[in-house]
Amino acid sequence: MPVNMEVFLDTGYFFALKNENDKNFDAAQTWMRRFLKNEFGSIYTSFLVFNELVTLARLMLIRQELTLSLGNYILKSDRIILVDFRSPDFNPARKKF
Repeated sequence: MPVNMEVFLDTGYFFALKNENDKNFDAAQTWMRRFLKNEFGSIYTSFLVFNELVTLARLMLIRQELTLSLGNYILKSDRIILVDFRSPDFNPARKKF
């Protein structure tokens, strides 16, 4: 019987996914292919992760276009669900965790 799973992607994961110089770049690419094939169910991240990610990218990366690419990757994705912890989703998500 299949298990209903979901994934929550954090700052480090997204940073590795789009930064070819990151030591986890290849692994992040492999995992994202699996996530996008829906092997693990819905894909979540949060506005907190988004803010941390673009701030980190802006501070650590020289190329501004990579920072924009990171942010847009999340914002324009039709598969990644952004959770706002001020929303009604917070308490059910916290209880599920």
